[in-house]
Amino acid sequence: MNTAADLKACLEFRDFLRVELDANCISGEPNESRRIRFVRLAALLQNMNAGQNGGGLSGALACEKLWVELLKDINLKHPRFSFDPTEADADYTFSNKAFSHKTIGLRNKCADLALAWSKNNPGGVKRKFQSAMAIISFRPANQKAHTEFWRSAKTGLYIIPLDLIRKTVRKFKTNNKTSTLIPGKKVAKLMQCAAKLDLFLPIEINPGKWADYELSYWKAGSACVVKRTASRVTSD
Repeated sequence: MNTAADLKACLEFRDFLRVELDANCISGEPNESRRIRFVRLAALLQNMNAGQNGGGLSGALACEKLWVELLKDINLKHPRFSFDPTEADADYTFSNKAFSHKTIGLRNKCADLALAWSKNNPGGVKRKFQSAMAIISFRPANQKAHTEFWRSAKTGLYIIPLDLIRKTVRKFKTNNKTSTLIPGKKVAKLMQCAAKLDLFLPIEINPGKWADYELSYWKAGSACVVKRTASRVTSD
């Protein structure tokens, strides 16, 4: 896909979500918008994983699964998403356009991301970008942040075209968890570019409002038991 087509597909994704986020849910409480349900549950998941060993990664994975459920709710009326992409780094497709989904948590300080949280064995397959990226950031702005972008950053969905990713992240860094690390400064640059391209949708959560609450699978009973459907979410 060329640069113009890549950008057009990302803009279409933005426009579609701009409408569907504020539409009412089809499953569950029908008089509740998808945005309201998502921000409430995301805030709860972020709070519940805070302070735990590996809680940042666990909280991100939980929120990514929650996002996929939101997309599946949209599919009940407008089946535009697929959850079995052929691209190795993709989590879903929108109108056949593949997206890798990433989450930057509420308490994330470095904003590092990874193509995959795994270490490649010597001589193993080299990973590369094959998909556009959708980054949901819950990290609030901080005027004392070292990186200028984070001093006024807004929370929400940043849509990054594949061509932009490939031009910005020429090579991966490594650490003890992954061979495909995308350093926080590069992530900030991608998000900043997305905002300039108008590929941003604001999503605000209020974790303080839900600080004294948690999710209860027990009390939900059979209401939280649904038939498994094909989907794949990578932990990032």
